Amino acid sequence: LSLLLSALFTTPTINAQFGSFVETFIEPVVNEGTKVVNNGKREIDNVRDTGTKVVNNVEREIDNVRDTGTKVVNKVEREIDNARETLTEVEKLQKQAKEAEKLWDDLPGVLETVADEARNGAM
Repeated sequence: LSLLLSALFTTPTINAQFGSFVETFIEPVVNEGTKVVNNGKREIDNVRDTGTKVVNNVEREIDNVRDTGTKVVNKVEREIDNARETLTEVEKLQKQAKEAEKLWDDLPGVLETVADEARNGAM
């Protein structure tokens, strides 16, 4: 069999026919397969590039949200500090108001004492 095949492919006519068969049928299939593979590679690259862009955009958005969250937290902390300061001031004013109320409540007795001393001193 090998001698027969060897004889067939060494004859110029068979060799030419086989070459013609390769050119007519096999080369177009190989060329089309190569195009399909190259298109597939391009599509994979495009998907990879698009995925990279999406990931980068998501990372940027995460950073923006994080920055915004940090700003909000800082503002809330400032407002809490301001509220604490205001509360401290209110507590001081409440204490002063209690002291003033006590003085007001004591005022009639003080005036009476002053009046008594004035009367006694005038006598």
